[in-house]
Amino acid sequence: EGYRGEVDLALEDWAAQVGEALERGFMLTIDYGEPAQDLYSAANAQGTLVCFQEHDISDDPYQHPGQQDITSQVDFTSLMRLGEQAGLRTAGYTTQRQFLEGLGFWERLEGALEQEMSYAHRELMRMAMMSLVDPEGLGSLKALAQSKGLGPGVELLGFRTVSSTP
Repeated sequence: EGYRGEVDLALEDWAAQVGEALERGFMLTIDYGEPAQDLYSAANAQGTLVCFQEHDISDDPYQHPGQQDITSQVDFTSLMRLGEQAGLRTAGYTTQRQFLEGLGFWERLEGALEQEMSYAHRELMRMAMMSLVDPEGLGSLKALAQSKGLGPGVELLGFRTVSSTP
């Protein structure tokens, strides 16, 4: 009562199609979203729908029909559950920041910045790469790996626990 939220009515069919198409391998989903208990909490009582037109943001999908992008956050609990029903095993779930750190982000950043380039180019590269792990921005995206046909116990580097470098 009093809550508003988005539900992806095509998610079940989509997960079934992926489960059918994938014989052996991984599916990686990176997007804004939360587990269901957080997504459907009081903090999101008015939903997560966001509309973008040029540089304007609103929550009114009827304001500029056909002229704006409309998005909402992914329910990762449903994505995992529906994936499991379609034969996909959850192989890892974390933030984009932790995922990239598990893949060696800090070493790659250091290596990239050691290349010969102008100071301005180095700073632009550093800022662009740091935006990917910023916990207030893209670093808060969620990364979900699901697998099929590989058996249990496959450890993916992006989902191992890594200590952060500020």
